[in-house]
Amino acid sequence: MGEMYINGVSVGTTEPITVSVNVKPHLGFASGFTDDDTYLGNRLIANRQWVEGRLGISLVLRTVDLFMDRFHGATILLPWYPLVSVAGVFSTDIDNTETEFSSDDYFIDTDKKPGRVILNDSATWPTDLRSHKAVRVRYVAGYANTVSDFPLKKYTDFILKKIALDFFKNRMGSSLENDTELKGLISEIATERIPWV
Repeated sequence: MGEMYINGVSVGTTEPITVSVNVKPHLGFASGFTDDDTYLGNRLIANRQWVEGRLGISLVLRTVDLFMDRFHGATILLPWYPLVSVAGVFSTDIDNTETEFSSDDYFIDTDKKPGRVILNDSATWPTDLRSHKAVRVRYVAGYANTVSDFPLKKYTDFILKKIALDFFKNRMGSSLENDTELKGLISEIATERIPWV
């Protein structure tokens, strides 16, 4: 079937949950207390990334390259949900020349989980391809960088609760799998997992 993998091109620098607006009020910290801001910021990012990896979703906007050895049928599944847009589909021939495939010959499905690029019935994918890493799809995925844009508040609730547990129970970090207080929420979130990754 050939190899398939993704490579992050860029990730949004604005976290949807912030230390000052969300984390410190959740912990009951005064806004002027800044001693633990760096620690809390690092835990925020780590827990957001854990949720993303667990569910196959992107809670921040990111640009991604999907690489494949070749085209497989009429549909290309794109990991990281939700799919926002596709910048281009590219193929590399046996002379190692990359060419963009016409966007008139495919359409994108942003409603499906995961998102898809679908070849038009009247079109065909390029066939003069090198043996490996011959196909590249560049796309944007993720939710906009504000808490209000999250479709399910439980994602943000989970991250805030996990940060609080890390801070008060084990400042050096702890295994998410062993946090009994959050097992119910983990199970609930897991039902939202995108079935590609």
